[in-house]
Amino acid sequence: MSLQHTEKKPLPKAVEWQVQQLRLTVVTGEGASFSPEDWWVNLVGSPPDSVVARPKEGLFQQEGAFEGRKLLLRAQADRIDWLFTPAFPEQPEELLEFPPTAGPFPEALGIFQKLALAWFKIVVFPVNRLAFGAVLLQPVADREAGYARLDSYLHDVSVKPSTSDFFYQINRPRLSRTVHDLQINRLTKWSVALFQRFGVRLEPKVTPKTQITSHESACHLELDINTPPDLRSPIPRESVEAVFTELASLGEEIAAKGDVP
Repeated sequence: MSLQHTEKKPLPKAVEWQVQQLRLTVVTGEGASFSPEDWWVNLVGSPPDSVVARPKEGLFQQEGAFEGRKLLLRAQADRIDWLFTPAFPEQPEELLEFPPTAGPFPEALGIFQKLALAWFKIVVFPVNRLAFGAVLLQPVADREAGYARLDSYLHDVSVKPSTSDFFYQINRPRLSRTVHDLQINRLTKWSVALFQRFGVRLEPKVTPKTQITSHESACHLELDINTPPDLRSPIPRESVEAVFTELASLGEEIAAKGDVP
């Protein structure tokens, strides 16, 4: 890896990124009170598949199917997370796509963002901190192709196809266009991932043997677009929806343009 400037190849469209996870995180203000038991039904329109409540730990969790994917709500202490992930089949042989994803980034984000904005309309507690997260994959032919693709996204770093064990993390803060003097952290992590599918061979009176049945390579991008933890006061209530929309938009920009200032 070198830090010299080189001419980069044109970037693929944002639709090439496939979603492994989308996340909305809210850190509530001091003394905030909320009852998450009814949020799911109000937003999804049907009960969740499972509910976990651990009062001693202050944990409440619901999960289930949503728009052909999996949705999870977790509330604990002063933090609330909504997670949107692929729906895993009940039987391994039904897993046709590998690695499984929740679909193209623009499509999945549209569904998730609609849910998030609807949720903001029914909650009333102060929001001290807000974050949009995503884990994205872009399938490539092999490791070398993955590093060549990353080279196009990382404008200040030169990554050769022969590279190995590469990991690049950076935070490029920006001032919000929504709330005056609000800094937004734009943390990104870039790498190439190798996914392997294993199968078990069973034969009478023979010790089961595990073997790799397939492997796939992909560019791996993790986004954490968030407001800072040291705000002196909560985000203005009337601006919360707009700030989340801005965070998601910044994530879209990175997926489309790469590591830009």
